Amino acid sequence: AQVAGSGVRTWTLWRLQSLEEDDMQAIVDRIEGDMAVLEVDGTKFMDVPLDEMPEGCAEGDVYEGGPGAWVKDDAEKAERLKTNADLMASLFKH
Repeated sequence: AQVAGSGVRTWTLWRLQSLEEDDMQAIVDRIEGDMAVLEVDGTKFMDVPLDEMPEGCAEGDVYEGGPGAWVKDDAEKAERLKTNADLMASLFKH
């Protein structure tokens, strides 16, 4: 949902949707002020207050779980970074 004129999705409205999903994968797309913008399961974006994310949350971090129960997945982040680096290398081969 959008707040008119602000461009900020409303976290409260998202929370009204099903919270039974506790096995989601979320990637921190970016930090905007006091909100983390998460790409969830590669299909949707949601804004989460930083104080509801694990301490040290940063762009590119990968989390498993769900709202209030995110667990950082460093192995998945490393794999994603390697895949991206390999793709970039293949694109710029001579």
